[in-house]
Amino acid sequence: MTVPRTLRRLRVLVVLVAVAGLSLTTLTTLVWATARAVRLIGLLVAGGWAQDASLIDLLEIIDLFLVVVVQLIVALGLYELFIADLDLPAWLTVHDLGELKRSVVDLLVVIIGIKYLERALASTAGDTLSYGIATALVIIALVTFTATDRGHRHQHSTPRDS
Repeated sequence: MTVPRTLRRLRVLVVLVAVAGLSLTTLTTLVWATARAVRLIGLLVAGGWAQDASLIDLLEIIDLFLVVVVQLIVALGLYELFIADLDLPAWLTVHDLGELKRSVVDLLVVIIGIKYLERALASTAGDTLSYGIATALVIIALVTFTATDRGHRHQHSTPRDS
């Protein structure tokens, strides 16, 4: 009987460390994104709105805030899956690790798309085309991964999994 209790305690400890680490990186990323947003506002007020580089900065800031949100979703999801239920809205409730992976993959797709736009604004047409093809292949692979994972999960679900 001590083994299951020990494993439960280990599970809680591991997940609490993960949630604490994600919470710290979430707050750090939020401060970083906010600082970049304040710097961009200063640049825009000083006339930087006329430069393409400002648009790239804006996209990078949006990217950082999206990272913050996904980090928060993963931290809450891990806590809810492995430690205790939280009073979260239905759209934020996580039922399995696959949902957390999909959140991360969805974020990666957005980040890759933003990085493509940044590159497109700063590159020649030939570079943009080859980078776009590589970007599309990576996005297709990620979307296929999540679709395959979702299909596999539905095939093997049990009444308890619902």
